[in-house]
Amino acid sequence: MAGRGGQRAVPAVLGLSVVVVLGGCDEPAAFEPPPPPAVTVAAPVVEEVTTFREFTGRLEAERTVQVRARVPGFLRSIDFQEGQVVEGPASEAAEGRVLFTIEPEPFEAALSAAQASLAEAEASRELASARLERTQQALDQGAASDLELIEREAELAVAEASVLAAQAQVEAAEIDLGYTTIHAPIGGRISRSLVDVGNLVGGAEPTLLTTIVSDDPMYAYIEVSERDLLAFVEQEGRRPNQPQADGTDGRPIGLVLADGSEYGLTGRFDFAETSVDPDTGTLEARIAFANPQGMLYPGMFVRVMVPELTGE
Repeated sequence: MAGRGGQRAVPAVLGLSVVVVLGGCDEPAAFEPPPPPAVTVAAPVVEEVTTFREFTGRLEAERTVQVRARVPGFLRSIDFQEGQVVEGPASEAAEGRVLFTIEPEPFEAALSAAQASLAEAEASRELASARLERTQQALDQGAASDLELIEREAELAVAEASVLAAQAQVEAAEIDLGYTTIHAPIGGRISRSLVDVGNLVGGAEPTLLTTIVSDDPMYAYIEVSERDLLAFVEQEGRRPNQPQADGTDGRPIGLVLADGSEYGLTGRFDFAETSVDPDTGTLEARIAFANPQGMLYPGMFVRVMVPELTGE
């Protein structure tokens, strides 16, 4: 009986489990799709974009002057601070800042000797003039011959020539004396002194003393290929160094320095060679950039950005 009761109890238990399981299940949840993503709509921005032709260039100063000793002598003084900006002559009649002084005493003595020679020549001329006048009077009175008159005239001519030669010697001595004080021929930044005080300068050849660089404006030199040159002339109707029909000098040109930064001021075409180099097929052109702060140095390699024309 127990065995039979156990066999009957198994189905009852299983049925109860199924009922419990079925009774404990809920209906499956329905799938809800996510909301559509938010989309921001912006109006298109229309801007003019300028394309550039890039050229590698080098910078050169507007003017570079080598200051040399033009007369021989011992250097007495250096009258400037190395690296400073010196003033040049304000006009053709003026002189720039004093830079060097060479001992003047030998040239002062030479000037005094030349002046003495001039005084002697002038005295000889006065004597020759007086002799000519007296000979002319004697000839009028029949006390002198025509030959004597000719001789006196020749003496006066020689005396006048001697005066001119003596005057030239005085002028040359004054010039040499003036060269003992060396002035700045141009305004600009001056380099270091290449000779110390006490050295003999201007001996066998003019001694280089220092260099002055006028670096505002600064020039960027580039090599333009024939294709770029023809494109420029065709689109602008002019050469790179010619002004436009409206009197302006073309579009502004940018400059990029070695560190990748853009120079703050733009430049303009300033000069172009008259012919293309047949060996390289390029034309050398020059762009001038203002350099008021002295940020640009001669010898720097730069990238010159020339805007392309689109024919608008």
